[in-house]
Amino acid sequence: MLKKLALPTALLCIFILAISCLIRFERQSAETSAAAEPEAVPVSAVEAEPPADDTSSTSSGQLRIMVVTEDCRKRETPYINGEVIEMLKKGAEVTVVGDTVNNYYNLSSGGYVHSDYLTDIASVSSTSSEDSEQVMYTQVSCRRRAEPSMEGEVIEMLKAGTRVTTVRLVDDGYYELDDGSYVHSDYLAETPPEDDGEDE
Repeated sequence: MLKKLALPTALLCIFILAISCLIRFERQSAETSAAAEPEAVPVSAVEAEPPADDTSSTSSGQLRIMVVTEDCRKRETPYINGEVIEMLKKGAEVTVVGDTVNNYYNLSSGGYVHSDYLTDIASVSSTSSEDSEQVMYTQVSCRRRAEPSMEGEVIEMLKAGTRVTTVRLVDDGYYELDDGSYVHSDYLAETPPEDDGEDE
């Protein structure tokens, strides 16, 4: 009788032991899988980070009003061989956008102008203050011309000691008088001459 009960009891113990080992194995596998998974990153934290390629700058779009210093060309592209859109006159005011590209300023109205032909309005105002009217005297008899050049038409001859009012000194070394004519700076001074001189 005992021998008949011993076999089923042994089989039952083996079955229970097998079930126990299987349950323990499944628990260990589950713990290993949980440790291998990366920590989840909150969506809000990802959205809060700025884009990596965001290199925009507000300074690149700043507008400046500048003045044309000499007659020049406005080109379609910032290159010396760029197609000419139009000619700009000396003294014209233009609005530029940002900094130069290849030494050309980009105009808000379209096109490009070389930086050599543009200056800030403040610089022009400073120059204008220096070009105020001034009373001067011819040091010798000389020519008053219609243009600031040796080829300019002679309007009249001025005697030594003639009092004139100058407006500004132009680049060619001539003074512009208040009547729009020109006399070379070599023949003018702030004081009258001591002796009459000869013609230029």
